[in-house]
Amino acid sequence: MMERDLLDPARHAGALAVAAARALRAGDIDRAHAFADRRCRIRPPAEAHDFLLRAASRRALGDLDGAIDDARTAATIDPDNLIAARWLLRAPSPAERVRAARVIARRETVAGPLGEAVAILAGDRAPAVGTFREGADEIEGWLAWRGTEPMRLTVAFDSDERAVSIMPDPAHALAPILGSAARVRIAWPNGRRTIRLGGFGPEAVILGTDFARTAGEDPSGAMLHRTDGTGPGVTVILPVYDDLASTRLCLATLLADTPRHLTRTIIAIDDATPDPEIARFLDEQEQRGTIRLLRNPVNLGFAASVNRALAGRPSCNDVLILNADTVLSPGVLDRLRRAAYSAPDIGTVTPLSNNGENTSLPRAFTENPLPSVAEIHAIDAMVATINDGRIIDLPNGTGFCLYITRACLDAVGSLGLQFGRGYLEDVDLCLRAAEAGFRNVCAADVYVGHAGSRSFGSDKRALVVRNLALIEAQFPGYERICAAFFASDPLAPVRAAVDARMVMRQAPAHLVVLAEVDSEAWLGVHRQVCGEASILVARVIQRAGRIDLALADAAGGFPQNLRLSAPLRRAGPRLAAALSRLPIRSVEVPFPHTVPEEVRTAVAALKRPLRTSPADPPITPPTRLPIGHTVPERVVALAPSAGTESFRLLCAIVRRWARDGKLPELAIVGATLDDLRLMGMGPVLVTGPVLPEEAVPLIRRLGATTLILLDPDHPTVTGMAFFGLRIAGLHRRCDSVSGRVHIDPTGAPEAVADRLARWVAGAVVERRVA
Repeated sequence: MMERDLLDPARHAGALAVAAARALRAGDIDRAHAFADRRCRIRPPAEAHDFLLRAASRRALGDLDGAIDDARTAATIDPDNLIAARWLLRAPSPAERVRAARVIARRETVAGPLGEAVAILAGDRAPAVGTFREGADEIEGWLAWRGTEPMRLTVAFDSDERAVSIMPDPAHALAPILGSAARVRIAWPNGRRTIRLGGFGPEAVILGTDFARTAGEDPSGAMLHRTDGTGPGVTVILPVYDDLASTRLCLATLLADTPRHLTRTIIAIDDATPDPEIARFLDEQEQRGTIRLLRNPVNLGFAASVNRALAGRPSCNDVLILNADTVLSPGVLDRLRRAAYSAPDIGTVTPLSNNGENTSLPRAFTENPLPSVAEIHAIDAMVATINDGRIIDLPNGTGFCLYITRACLDAVGSLGLQFGRGYLEDVDLCLRAAEAGFRNVCAADVYVGHAGSRSFGSDKRALVVRNLALIEAQFPGYERICAAFFASDPLAPVRAAVDARMVMRQAPAHLVVLAEVDSEAWLGVHRQVCGEASILVARVIQRAGRIDLALADAAGGFPQNLRLSAPLRRAGPRLAAALSRLPIRSVEVPFPHTVPEEVRTAVAALKRPLRTSPADPPITPPTRLPIGHTVPERVVALAPSAGTESFRLLCAIVRRWARDGKLPELAIVGATLDDLRLMGMGPVLVTGPVLPEEAVPLIRRLGATTLILLDPDHPTVTGMAFFGLRIAGLHRRCDSVSGRVHIDPTGAPEAVADRLARWVAGAVVERRVA
């Protein structure tokens, strides 16, 4: 049996990483790899350190290519991960080595790897390599250069340029690499906004040359005026960097939302965009008088850009921080302000969105696709009607569209600048607001479209992981608060109400009815094979005398949160009546033997085209077991792609293995209906999800010579030849698989498992005799 934490669903992922690390330290490499490999395959998605654990075990097993692959994945998740960068200094690709060397040059403090990085970055031509960063009162860093003469560089304080000589330090750890090296410190003069370093030579590799501080007022004094008109005002702050199409659309929909109850000022910040078309577009908008434009001399990032605008806003104004990839509908500003002043202690308001973290719908806490502009307007109009005036408390708001009252801003000040390139500075502000006694709420009658993650692309996850540690350090317990919000999900009724309206607007769907245990495993295969344009999945859930049908669009659209419920004794007619009101064109019940009779009666009553799969496929006569085959070093079972019958047989096999300590080790490749249940029954490890192309290398790495096949149609088997593997078929149709050994699958699962165990034990005896 496994340790308790490994069998606890809430702690399983973390326990796998701990177990892998312990096994590595103990020198048990096979076990370390098994734990680390499973951690990298299951949910929640593995972090960089999980892949690095597997990389360490792969290297110890001699799989250097696999180790580099895992280090590469870790670097994708966390581009600034120092350990991953050290691994990738030896990657086969020169470009990868250079990227890794740049990470090490910025972050490394150990002389050995830092020296390797400098050598890679310098190559044969670069005259100098260096790294500079901004400290509290100075720019500090290090510089390595060729030769032994002092290094001359230029330092521009705003527009005032000066020449500086850096003397070589023979004792510096990097001096032997290129010939000279030194630590560099440049004080930041009072009143100066920018520092720019230069003069290193055109081929020098210098990380960090331009630095800027946020000023309290814009120097031009021309952009920051009071709002036009009288009465309450809101300053809309719109940082812009890239994506011209999204920026145009965002500003167009923002300008189309003309508030009735407050005046509006739009301040756009050009955060040193690399796209000249965006710069021209913003200039045109400023000339037309639609926006007030601030232009950063260098890229400051989201928080510093917002703070520039906050510093110049009229003190009487509220603020709406808005991402440039959002899409608004008419009336959004008025409804956000109404929510903000619906109670005196509200500080921030976040709308519903397709991509709004805590406020996402239809799928909660995830990035749903951006709907069309027409769909966004329709959803917003719908929620404005069905959720009129409704607010829900949140742990924190989200900065894609964050309305902040002036009282809250006066209490908490500007955004924090400790989060680097971005992400979670909005969370920091909201948590400071909560400490000051303000509430963070969702306006459930407002919906704003949000494309999301375009400025940072694939770097988003890495930035969130890194900055979340800063949040937890400053606000201990934040993760627990978020977990409680996630578990209670107070926005679930809101999403369900939207789903109920949205499903009635859609074209009729193909309804697939599945038992709860069959749903996930069946759906992925069905979408590939069936190709239905619109599939509505109904999961059957039985609880305490009731039957529920949990309805969800298979493609991830609306609905995701509908639930039809009826008492068991009257479930048939009630579920039939509820289903008859939905746009359903046809029905499928793939596994009728796992679905309650009441549900089968309900779908039959719909009078829609109905297809089912046979509960009992025809039995093919079993063939006799051959004798004299090779003893397996490890027996590997392929997890069945679907169905409770195969899972029950797997359970019986694991229990049989647990009773007999003389059988070879058992492993299960793939994801089952309940991995932890199997792992709690006996000495077996379930790998978790495996792609078809990963199966053969993984099975060979496990040292298997015998493969247990419970599903002849498993995608891992189709079209593949497992050279040198004996396939033991435990299914009526396994005689269709070449090279198989057929074991009679008839009878109770325990009887089939016993036949398999006796065959394996007999093979062990035969080999010992031989």
